[in-house]
Amino acid sequence: MGKGGNEGKEDILLPNVWKNKSMDTVAKSSKLRSETEYMRDLLWKYNQAHREMQFNLQMQVKDSLKRTYGSLDSNINKLDTTHKNAVPVIARLESTKDMLESEKQGKEAELETCRARLDIRSKRPAPELVNDEPHLTLKAEESLLTEAISQLSKGLKDVGDAIDALNKSQEIINADLQDKQKAMELNRKSDEQCPEPALKLPDITKPADSPNLGNVPPSKEEATGSANTLKNVQEWQQSTQANVDKSNRLQKSSIQLCEGCDSMARWLNESAEKAHERVAKASIDRLFELKKMHKVLKEHHNLTLEEISQAEHTHAMVTKALTDLDDPLKITKARQSIHDERPGQELTEDDVQITISKEYGVLQEQHNFLAGKAKSLEAQLQDLYNTRDELAKDIENKEICIDLDAHSYSYPDKTYDPGDPQPFWNAARDNKTALIEKMKQTTELWDYRVFTPLSTTNSLRRGRSGGYSSGRF
Repeated sequence: MGKGGNEGKEDILLPNVWKNKSMDTVAKSSKLRSETEYMRDLLWKYNQAHREMQFNLQMQVKDSLKRTYGSLDSNINKLDTTHKNAVPVIARLESTKDMLESEKQGKEAELETCRARLDIRSKRPAPELVNDEPHLTLKAEESLLTEAISQLSKGLKDVGDAIDALNKSQEIINADLQDKQKAMELNRKSDEQCPEPALKLPDITKPADSPNLGNVPPSKEEATGSANTLKNVQEWQQSTQANVDKSNRLQKSSIQLCEGCDSMARWLNESAEKAHERVAKASIDRLFELKKMHKVLKEHHNLTLEEISQAEHTHAMVTKALTDLDDPLKITKARQSIHDERPGQELTEDDVQITISKEYGVLQEQHNFLAGKAKSLEAQLQDLYNTRDELAKDIENKEICIDLDAHSYSYPDKTYDPGDPQPFWNAARDNKTALIEKMKQTTELWDYRVFTPLSTTNSLRRGRSGGYSSGRF
């Protein structure tokens, strides 16, 4: 029992212990409340400052997006306008390229025709190979067309280079435009993620000073860099402006190039047309000259043939006259011989001797005169024969030249693509025939313009000097 009593006494606390234990609990509660209140105030202050900072950052993001919208929209409009403006410039360059190619093909065809005409005229007989006006104008036209083809080829190269440069610039502009349109779309999506600030400012009943949190440290991704290297805004803007400026420069230079090519083509066409007109005029003038010279040669050839006929008739008459004198001379010589056989007493200079001697002298004189004239006529006939042959050869040469020059003048333009060569040559022959007919119709005009008669046919028949004078031959 005693032992049990002792155990009961041990469970009962002393008053001071009991009091101290309660006081400890009270002190602990007070301390915890104080610490909790301090922590609560600190967290409220931090939360308020953090929310204000986050709210300001979100507003800054929205303001930045708005400004970026403006910059992107301005650049997109600028790039789009530049891209659209370049389209008609490229179309004009393509049109100019087609025009230059067509002009070049035309000039090459004209050059081929010019050289074909020169080749035709080079087949003239050697005596007719003169450096005449048609030859000079054809050579000048050949040089002009050669230079024209060279300039057109250079223009084609410049236009081709301009097209390539402008197309490349268009690719750059288009790529930049697509990038900015994509950036605009991404910015729009980013803005749609937070139409209003996600964090609202808290309703703080107890004012508290915001702690100085300083600059927010960058995130790990910002510190190490994103997957794509970020450009400086100024460099980004300058890059776009540089692309736009380059395209504008190319467009301006391309327009100037097109205008220059148009002016060049017009000038070359005008020059080629004038050269062609000079060739045509020189060719027709030469054909008229050849025709008139051919007519003069034919007239002189006919007169020479007529003169040869008359000279041959005269030579035959003189030859017959000489033959007719042979018998009288023989008779007179015989009579004189017989009369000289008289006896010495009878050898007197009587009337018979005088008349026989006189008759023989007259006959001998006639014979010598006719023999000299016959010899002279033979020489003249030989000269007439030579002149006839020369005239005939010259006429033949002139006819060849007329044929060749008419063929050269009427040589079809290669740009018409004659196709089958047989109709091609028939057309040339028909043109030549028409040209000759035209010359025949204007004979009198050109006779008066070119030739002035100095003698008549009758004077030529009588052997007087005469001919035709010409300011051109």
